[in-house]
Amino acid sequence: MKIGVIGPKDLVKKVVSVSKEFRNLEAVPLEYKIETEAPAIVEANQHLFDGILFTGPIPYYLCASEINQLVVWDYVPYRSTGLVMSLLDVLRVFPQYLEKEFSISVDTLAESEVVEIIDEAQVPVKVVYTREFSPNTNANQDFCAFHETMYRENKVNVCITCLKSAYKVLKDKGIPVFTITPSVHTIRGTLQRMILEMKSNKMELLRTVVGVIVPNELSNNSAKKRKDLMKIYNVLLEYASRKNLLVFPRMESSFILIETYGQLMLDTDNFKHDPLRTQVLVSTGIDVCVGYGVGINASMAEEYAMNAVELTMKKGGKGCYIFDGTTVIGPLDENGIGSFELETQDNNLTVLSEKTGLTISNLSRTLKALEMLNDHFSATDLASILRISPKTARRILAKLIKADIVRVVGTRSNIGAGRPTKVYELVNGSVVTEGKRSDA
Repeated sequence: MKIGVIGPKDLVKKVVSVSKEFRNLEAVPLEYKIETEAPAIVEANQHLFDGILFTGPIPYYLCASEINQLVVWDYVPYRSTGLVMSLLDVLRVFPQYLEKEFSISVDTLAESEVVEIIDEAQVPVKVVYTREFSPNTNANQDFCAFHETMYRENKVNVCITCLKSAYKVLKDKGIPVFTITPSVHTIRGTLQRMILEMKSNKMELLRTVVGVIVPNELSNNSAKKRKDLMKIYNVLLEYASRKNLLVFPRMESSFILIETYGQLMLDTDNFKHDPLRTQVLVSTGIDVCVGYGVGINASMAEEYAMNAVELTMKKGGKGCYIFDGTTVIGPLDENGIGSFELETQDNNLTVLSEKTGLTISNLSRTLKALEMLNDHFSATDLASILRISPKTARRILAKLIKADIVRVVGTRSNIGAGRPTKVYELVNGSVVTEGKRSDA
């Protein structure tokens, strides 16, 4: 198996070094200077690998939001050991803080998590200022401005960052800054999990899922509102850490959770219940509305998750729904689940569904995928976008040929043994969507 490791040079080097412990695993460095370079690098290279491993959650989120996942993706999480190691580095460089209290600023990690780690490590930190990652900002600029302001205003003595790019900027400005880096143990565990995912080779289960969590009711008192939101966030952080998911605040009063379709199936026992909503309610006494969206990237999945939240709210805020753009699964509650397709006004889609024998949901997904392909494509190309096997893609294409949507225009020779690959194109170079024909 072959993976691309993407991140700053030193972290990539560390991950590649740990990967040598695993037989039959080749790790190829894909280095960047700043996190915003990650999407372009992944888009240009992911087809060369069985998987892409990010050295942190921020470049993973940037890529999940901007490009389509074609292979297994995973990221090395920030664990408590990383912060503890950074604090030990602070005490080594500034031994006076062994007996004297000092204040710090930390980015990416949640305040409650940082405070808990400091208490357990018994480090004499007086005050902690934190800045969590926000999907609506440039992490490098935001974190650099945060740390510099805290230091220049004499609120902190030391800055701790999870971003290597921020570390370099702050270091050049003469600000005492340290980085949080993953331990060998954390990297090893991530590689083990990733190898299992690549061996399963079930791309359908690796589709991106975004969960949006919105409290049903919040107090009008601003202090109590902030306190309740922090309670909810702490529960989400604990839940995400236990299941190795990515979670962060979405807007002022909502949160976002990113996982895979396979993880969601496992956590909900094949969509029979929603343990996340239950855990929040039991731990905080606050009921939340949860909607999950399934898409080919995080942006699309988030849009569908909001549709699912709206549907849940229309049902009184009870239960939980999953939406993939056409089909709704839910509600996930003690009464079991059902599924249904949202009504469509697209008569062409309904007619094509009858002609092809594909459900409206599968047909809609397939047509969206066809819009993303080049003029000439193979079953493997379609399979990569839909995250299904090439065999299943060929069956779908056979049905689309009968419906006069695509046609075979030739073959493509393969390197080595094997039959030539069929090459397809859209009939009239267009795809039927939303009741009309649009140029593909």
